[in-house]
Amino acid sequence: MITIAQEVCEYIKDSLAPQSYSNEFWEYAQNRWGKGFGYRNDVLRQYGNQIDGVDDWLSERVQELWQQNFMDKILEIFGEG
Repeated sequence: MITIAQEVCEYIKDSLAPQSYSNEFWEYAQNRWGKGFGYRNDVLRQYGNQIDGVDDWLSERVQELWQQNFMDKILEIFGEG
């Protein structure tokens, strides 16, 4: 059984992969390189923007799991599922 932590890890990894120009984050990081002061801060800001969707995704996923693993089973016990 995959845990929610593993799912989050995979979600973040997928949003940052592959490390090439086919990924928005890595394209930005590669294009920003060598253009003066602030590279690290700019790339960290872009990284934050790239994973902003994790909160929304995680909230939806937890609600799905709650429904599947708890509520559906409770409703089934009471004959409402």
